[in-house]
Amino acid sequence: MDLAPQSRLAMRFILAAIGLLVLTGCGLGLPTGSSLPEPTIPAEAAPLVAEAKEKLALDKGADPSQITVKSIEAFTFNDSSLGCPEPGRSYLQVLTPGYVIVLQLGSETYEYHAARNTVVRCDGK
Repeated sequence: MDLAPQSRLAMRFILAAIGLLVLTGCGLGLPTGSSLPEPTIPAEAAPLVAEAKEKLALDKGADPSQITVKSIEAFTFNDSSLGCPEPGRSYLQVLTPGYVIVLQLGSETYEYHAARNTVVRCDGK
């Protein structure tokens, strides 16, 4: 199929406009900029998320308000180490329901595992 020069120019313009819309997030219901809204945090997980944010803020010398929740997922861990065993420690071999919480501070992400009243950083620190 051979297009006339005007048709090729129009096609390039349309493709460029679509590309610009995709790159900026326009028309997709996404906020402009690089961050998406925080996910909904289940009520029972809110204290665990707050503790994870406090721990990260203390560890990095940051204000907790600078930390955002990138994702939170309910998860059942295979034992009480919450998937983050420390060498030389023993753990109860029981299924442990909890959450995997991914936090963002600046351009870096940090993973925390949490259950009941325990929150541990689990991303290689």
